[in-house]
This record gives sequence, C-alpha cells and structure tokens, in this order.
Amino acid sequence: MKFGIGQPVKRVEDKNLLLGKGRYSDDQLPGEGAAVTFVRMPYGHARLTRLDLSEAKAADGVLLAAGQADLDADNIGEIECQHFVTNQDGSEVPRVSKPPMIRDVGRHAGDIVAMIEHLTLLCLSGQIGSEPAKPDLRILR
Repeated sequence: MKFGIGQPVKRVEDKNLLLGKGRYSDDQLPGEGAAVTFVRMPYGHARLTRLDLSEAKAADGVLLAAGQADLDADNIGEIECQHFVTNQDGSEVPRVSKPPMIRDVGRHAGDIVAMIEHLTLLCLSGQIGSEPAKPDLRILR
C-alpha cells in the first residue's frame, strides 16, 4: 500500500537536527534581515488629510515606505472576506472588502496608516523610532 494510515513517514529534517545543524529563526543575529514598522492610527475616528513619508523614504537602511496611496498606484487589491454565509431567508450577506491601510478615514484606533520596511539593525539602534512617518489626522466626531 503506497498511502495508508499507520505507515511510517520518512523524516528528512532529523539528520540536520541530530548533527546540530538545524536552523531556527532565533539563530539570526541582530542586524541580519529586515523588519517592518507599522505606523498606526492613534484615534478611534479620524480623516487622513496628508501622509508625509519623505523622511522615512530618505533614511539610510529603509527598503520601503508605503501608504495606501502607494498600494493603489501599484494596483494592489483590497482584502476581501473569504467566508461567505447566507442569511436565514437564503439571501446572500453583502460581500465587503477593506483596504490593507487607511485610504481616507480611519475608523478604529490601531488601523494601519503606513508601513516601513527597514534593516533590522535600524530598529535595534533606535534610528527607526516611534514617528518614522508624519500623518496629518483630523479627528471626526
């Protein structure tokens, strides 16, 4: 029998683990690789009037600084609900989508305003601080 319950499965990773040659994410030294810093909405309901990423984009070690406008320019689609249900009467629930970052109005504290991908060393040295981007927000009531 080629496939069946209870048959042994050959494990390919054991040799490296037994010889001490296993690789883990914690084995990466600080400064190797990249990290992402998210700039988040500090208010529960506010309009994004302007987002200045010029300082972040110009910083050494920054690989990418982007807001929703950059994603829209690159035709990155919205996040769509993958679980579709029907109402009790059999009609479909409206299918909704949401942009990955705030496009114009943030409706929840913690919504993503911008993302900055940078070398990990910048995060450890404090060069990427809590204000890598400068969003102008107008609080809505």
